Amino acid sequence: MQSLKKYKTEIISFLILSVVFFLLRLYNLKNFQIFGDEAIYIHWAQMGMHNSANRLTSLSDGKQPLFIWMISLLINVVSNPLAAGRLVSILAGFLTLFGLYFLTLELFKNRKIALTAAAMYVFYPFAVLTNRIAIYESMVGLFDVLSLYTAVLLIRKIELGRMFVLANVLAGSILTKSTGFFNIYFLPVILLLANQEKKVLRFLTFAGAAVIFAHLYYSVTLLGPDDGITVGAKNAVFLYSFGDLTTRGAISQFPKHIIEYSGWLVEYLSILAVIPLFFAFINRKYRIELLVLFLWFALKFAVFAVFGKLVLPRYLFPISLTLLPIIAFGVFELKNKIKFARITVISLSLIILSMFFSDVKILRDLPRAPIPEIDRFQYANGWPAGGGVREIVNYLQAQTAKEKIFVIVEGGYTYGGFPASAFNVYFQDNPNFEKIEVNDDPFVLPKGVLELSKTVPVYVVFNRIQNIPRLPMTIVAQYQKGIGNSYIRLYKLN
Repeated sequence: MQSLKKYKTEIISFLILSVVFFLLRLYNLKNFQIFGDEAIYIHWAQMGMHNSANRLTSLSDGKQPLFIWMISLLINVVSNPLAAGRLVSILAGFLTLFGLYFLTLELFKNRKIALTAAAMYVFYPFAVLTNRIAIYESMVGLFDVLSLYTAVLLIRKIELGRMFVLANVLAGSILTKSTGFFNIYFLPVILLLANQEKKVLRFLTFAGAAVIFAHLYYSVTLLGPDDGITVGAKNAVFLYSFGDLTTRGAISQFPKHIIEYSGWLVEYLSILAVIPLFFAFINRKYRIELLVLFLWFALKFAVFAVFGKLVLPRYLFPISLTLLPIIAFGVFELKNKIKFARITVISLSLIILSMFFSDVKILRDLPRAPIPEIDRFQYANGWPAGGGVREIVNYLQAQTAKEKIFVIVEGGYTYGGFPASAFNVYFQDNPNFEKIEVNDDPFVLPKGVLELSKTVPVYVVFNRIQNIPRLPMTIVAQYQKGIGNSYIRLYKLN
């Protein structure tokens, strides 16, 4: 009872934050249209759930399996596969809330600052959006925060138990996505917290052992299929190699990337939240702790800026999380510098309100939300967005209840294969549904389908292709993607 009284404020605060967290993540979630990558990941999870031989299928596309495994487990409990995938992201986000609290508390020994960091995460628009989608980044963010936290715990007190905790966290990190290896590469940053010279060697020894154990766990990926895209080949799609820096002039893009990626983060954080970042580093007592947090962000940010070939805002979400404890610290530092008693409450309220405004727009009007244009295109207004997919699926399901149908869709090789992936999710066990993928660009009808259409209904779905080819078909339905110029269209062959 004494413990409950001692931590009464924290317990009540976390109960409130938890309720607000789930309200913001679950609000209208059912009506949030499926995103292209979600359909792919959920289908992999379905395959793994039904057949253990397919549990490493994601490796055939160069993606690590842990996130897919989590969805497979939840699909056994939640009948709706899309809901199961999104709940994995939401639960990862909820654990991140606690991770940020304990990381901030461990570094600054101040419960108010730790609660402020947690509260900012609850309202952080980047987190609200990312946690609601069944994509890797929520879980990547969780392991980024936990990797730093467990490494800090290890250097505070170097012991075997903490080493194994770090090993398991690092293993989870690299089994989720290749960017998890950054948490290993940048572990030496933690040495800034070493207050004794002998701790440096001991930490390197224990951390090195943790890395070895993490790689032993990672060796499960060696059991994956040999065909398809390897992890290394997939990474090369998004990042340049060292050799590319000179041959392709990638280094020349560094200033442009710095400006572009910083702009994305400011749009999500709001300019009001950036101001306390500068005040935080005025403090001398916790300068090393602040530097550790900042380097954990800045080094990864620099990797994307230098080596980034194809970088989207969501890839920056996990690395942005360690900025929140710095901002929370800066909010309290404002009081010491401005000498105004209520400046902390005022500044925190303004930051939370600005974030909440963005949250409301994300939840209720995503096509016009104050987030980067590229994300509005991906999630609401462009061909990767899921507008119209649910309606077309419902129509086709109604047709399969009456008779067998064939559906022709754009294949994955044209990067328009989103409906094909969505149909895999919703028609996996439907004997009256048969899908034909067309990988040709420009689009051409497969041989024999016109003859087939004389006896069996044959439909054609166009998603990325907007200039519809002239074919003997009649339009059944079309749906606009948000407020953009992209439409998804359903035709029936005459």
